[in-house]
Amino acid sequence: MMAKEEIIFFLNGEKISFNIEKIKHFSLLDFLREDLKLTGSKKGCSEGDCGACTVVIGEYSPIEKRIVYKAITSCIYPVFKIEGKHIITIEGLAENGELNQIQKAFVDNHAIQCGFCTPGTIMSLLGLLLNNANPDNNEINKALSGNLCRCTGYKSIKNACKDITTKHFKKPEFIKKTEKDLKKNRRKGGKLIPKIPNSPIKKYIIPETLDEALSILEKEKCKIFNGCSDLLVRINKGEDFFERVIDISQLKELKFIHKENNKVKIGGNVTFQEFIDFARREKLNQLIEFFEFIGSKQIRNIGTIAGNVANASPIADSAVFLLATDANLTLRSKKGKRKVLLSKFYKNYKETELKQNELIESIEFEIPQGKVSYIKTSKRKEVDIASVNSCIIASIQNKKIKDVSISFGGVFPYPVRIYNAEELLKGKEINDETIEEAAKICARSVKPISDVRGSEEFRRKLVYNQVIKHFFTLRKGK
Repeated sequence: MMAKEEIIFFLNGEKISFNIEKIKHFSLLDFLREDLKLTGSKKGCSEGDCGACTVVIGEYSPIEKRIVYKAITSCIYPVFKIEGKHIITIEGLAENGELNQIQKAFVDNHAIQCGFCTPGTIMSLLGLLLNNANPDNNEINKALSGNLCRCTGYKSIKNACKDITTKHFKKPEFIKKTEKDLKKNRRKGGKLIPKIPNSPIKKYIIPETLDEALSILEKEKCKIFNGCSDLLVRINKGEDFFERVIDISQLKELKFIHKENNKVKIGGNVTFQEFIDFARREKLNQLIEFFEFIGSKQIRNIGTIAGNVANASPIADSAVFLLATDANLTLRSKKGKRKVLLSKFYKNYKETELKQNELIESIEFEIPQGKVSYIKTSKRKEVDIASVNSCIIASIQNKKIKDVSISFGGVFPYPVRIYNAEELLKGKEINDETIEEAAKICARSVKPISDVRGSEEFRRKLVYNQVIKHFFTLRKGK
């Protein structure tokens, strides 16, 4: 595998070839601000939480077979992922000295106070409008959920958003012109970056095919990078160090979503937002409602479902839902494939069945036929880590529980099913006494710890209360 000398990408309509040796920073945000001196994108949290660093990326989608635009948090996006993509920053919007439509709407509606959040908020709205020129209020709120305004000027910001959506949004000319070149210059793998700036990473490998990736994993001990929405946070904080990295994010073999009868199979490279868009096309409303609980639009645009599962966080949102569906994982190595139930995948805190030479090829689960209830208790509705999260899928017939699955996160070293509570509920009439007994069983079964997000006692009470709340919701449609 040859060492890479330059990365080729588009920046605000201009094709750029940048020498690797001149890159001094690992995150896209630092690359823009420090190496390219484009300081419009702001550095706030370095965790993807505040949205001040938001930029828009245009790239070809193998799933949708077209150029798509995504608002992403550049502080947790590795710069080496931008090859073959169009990076759009706040500096590129004004053309011929005239403000862009979105910028003008912000000025006209007094949606600018200190200005720190403004570039990121405008870019989030641009990402929405490039894909949907006439969004409704809910879509606007979702698009802006990852952007914090410390001045609390949300009303003026929303007025600006409503203003622009009442007018005919025009895609900027420089974006239109770049689309033809973007189709020809897709990101390619088969490259090795031997030295990573301002980072302990000594080797960054970008395989072109799945077979090539598996061969590398068979020979070398590497940390797998995909969406990096969590790993880059840990790198930014200095909490994690990886000497060898394999970036599998461009492997086309892992970018697929298949639906057959009542089963869905998701490739290991599918992002949360790609799955939400698929669910919307298939009218899988219960799944949309759940997956939009996860992160912000910017995070969902880069984070993958398989990565969220493999990361093995005790409060992984997708894992809590997938556990309740009895999901299966297909683990792939050079030697072959093996299937593992998600309920058997986790072994201990941050320990899984995934071997050093394996990756998650796909996740398969049945679309819930019963009612789905998901609860996440956190300080912030979006873009926050739960104190406790849980999911219940239940089939109720003639006021009796025909089938039920209960899963929890944040109360054990890894996400868990509460099987003894499920057994109690099956076949029982859905009434206050039965529900209370199930809630007590769940609270007794968990082993929470005390940390910054809540004490052990607080978490046990949350478990009890969440079960009661789940069934309050489920009984509405009994």
